[in-house]
Amino acid sequence: MQSMRKLMVPLVLGLIFLSIPAGAESTDPYAEFWEILERTAGLIVEFNATANETLAPALINSTLDGIDNAITISTLVWEAKEELEASGVQLYYTEEELRAMAEEVSQNGLPPETVENFREQGWSESEILALQSYIANNVDEINGDFNMSEFLENFSIAFINVSFKYADYSAWALERWKWNGEGTVPEARARGIPPGLLSEWNSFYSAYLEGDYEGALEGARTLRKRIYALSTAEDAERLGSGVLVMGLRWEHIPLNGTFVTIERRYYWNAIESYRLALEAEAVLAAKVGGNGSEKLNGMLAGKVEELRDSLYAPMEFSIVREPLRNR
Repeated sequence: MQSMRKLMVPLVLGLIFLSIPAGAESTDPYAEFWEILERTAGLIVEFNATANETLAPALINSTLDGIDNAITISTLVWEAKEELEASGVQLYYTEEELRAMAEEVSQNGLPPETVENFREQGWSESEILALQSYIANNVDEINGDFNMSEFLENFSIAFINVSFKYADYSAWALERWKWNGEGTVPEARARGIPPGLLSEWNSFYSAYLEGDYEGALEGARTLRKRIYALSTAEDAERLGSGVLVMGLRWEHIPLNGTFVTIERRYYWNAIESYRLALEAEAVLAAKVGGNGSEKLNGMLAGKVEELRDSLYAPMEFSIVREPLRNR
């Protein structure tokens, strides 16, 4: 069964990218996928080896391109699935049918219309012959039925997981760029969302709860940009691995004439929140873009819950009382 899935990948990709309307994309998203992957990998290797800070913004921007591209492909895969289902073509094949198809290719080669289709996509003669040989040599490896609809849905989800991997590298680059690992985060029982994030979080979460996915997408993007801005600020106080220290301060004079300063300090893992905001944004982009897989609902709910938990940071309180004459 695994060999049959490997066989279906190039066939499915051909179908997907032939389905892109002329002029709909300035570039081939599949070709762009490999270009972004190669560029990002090169930047990761160089940044990891040199710690050259000038590479960090370029690497982060490349990972964001990778997320956008992966979501575009995920959506195209889903649309191809829906178009196939609407066309009425056979999408479920029994093991016996698969074996018969593979044996036909083994004996007579790929159908002429399939060969011509591949040529139009830019396949070389050697690549077409290699595919034909692969099918012929793996007839005996076919084991089990094949559901094209299920395959395409899982394939669309696989590209969302690709976007998560880009989010991982984006967070890694941000942490390596701005944090040096120094300092220890104190233990604190109380937890809360830093006030500097409340507005963005509330806007995002309210839209999500209302089922307004376009609003939630914009909210997730705004929250992610806010986290990035706080993380890269020149005056940011950083600790450990990805922790930002954010403070809130009150000063007042009680009736007894003592000057009181109250300070609340949040030890917030900004890198974790940044990664999770990117992942929630990616799932929302897939939903808004047209991927109708029910699996996305569970993925999104999980990411939103993780993001919310990451924003609740350990808090410390301090109260200082001074006589007014000392002020």
